[in-house]
Amino acid sequence: MKKAIALILVVTMFVFILAACEDTGELSGKYVAELLGEEISSYEFDGDKVTYSLFEVEMYSGTYKIEDGKIIFTEADEYSYVDEFSFKRSGNKVTINDVEHVKK
Repeated sequence: MKKAIALILVVTMFVFILAACEDTGELSGKYVAELLGEEISSYEFDGDKVTYSLFEVEMYSGTYKIEDGKIIFTEADEYSYVDEFSFKRSGNKVTINDVEHVKK
């Protein structure tokens, strides 16, 4: 009986660990990619909203969602442009389309 309970607990913990690794949550704050100490691009997240800047010039703003290892951006303009990129999160870093951005 003790072995069965221990096995159930281990399986339950494993399921929770896998669920915690799923990148579906919201991001918050500013994430910056640098080259030679200079900011080349940044994403600023607030709730489901995002603003993307390239060389500190705002390029677009809109909303985002994370699903199935991808981040999907929808620009807030009259065209409602949608684009998706590969996405990975690790600690205070996110990798979007193979470019690592560090939270500031």
